Amino acid sequence: MEFVSISDLTWTIAVFLAFGFSVCLHEFGHAIVAYWGGDRSVKEKGYLTLNPLRYTHPTYSIVLPAIFLMMGGLPLPGAAVYINHGALRGPQWKSAVSAAGPLATALVGILVAIAINQLPSQTPFDPLRQNDLLFQGMALLLTLEVAGFCLNMMPIPGLDGYGIIEPWLPQSWQQKLRKYAQYGVWILFAAFWLSPNFNRGFWAVVHFMVQLCGVSPDVTVLGFIRFQQAARFLFFGLLMLWIGYAQWKKRQPEIETTEDLTIGHSLQTSQDSQEET
Repeated sequence: MEFVSISDLTWTIAVFLAFGFSVCLHEFGHAIVAYWGGDRSVKEKGYLTLNPLRYTHPTYSIVLPAIFLMMGGLPLPGAAVYINHGALRGPQWKSAVSAAGPLATALVGILVAIAINQLPSQTPFDPLRQNDLLFQGMALLLTLEVAGFCLNMMPIPGLDGYGIIEPWLPQSWQQKLRKYAQYGVWILFAAFWLSPNFNRGFWAVVHFMVQLCGVSPDVTVLGFIRFQQAARFLFFGLLMLWIGYAQWKKRQPEIETTEDLTIGHSLQTSQDSQEET
């Protein structure tokens, strides 16, 4: 494992924390719209906050995000929010809850893009800003936000894109597709891993959108390389945190729940479980 400078490690941690904060905004978006739509339980569970500990799931919040980010910057998954879909007032609110997370991600991306274009001196299209850590960090964060938005809007069971359209599908379709919701993230993982064309096509769309925001893909690539070099060190730290959290979780009393689980930039493992019972 090659040596990583303190500045690169600090820069990587800063990008990771900034992205983590955006994940909290994503999940807060789900929670606040669910609250408006009739699910008062999100307030009791403490989801109407930006405290990342409220959204933490050991596997989906620590281990998988580290693996995905080291593999190439895939911003999926991230956090967990329990939503009682049975308390929501109709299909329009169910769609709105699913859409709120990606919209929050898109808002963060827009704000980062505006900030990038306010930076002084060289044009944001200059790919030679190799030592400009602030610019590289913001460019990488923008790319992660765009990628996160695109990923979540895919109409795959378990992701927000499917969650938006699911309430309007026939009940028979919903019941059949709901069985595959827990596998949505793995289906997506397999598509990136096993299909080079899918991988290239996805990142071509992401880089096109990032370039429209005023950032050269060349700068993003430099940011990814810098990030992945230091991320290897962070992975072991996150792995230890996950092990510690898992051991602590085992000692806590189990609480039965019938609410739905919205995971990782909105992976949903079971839609409307209360309605089924």
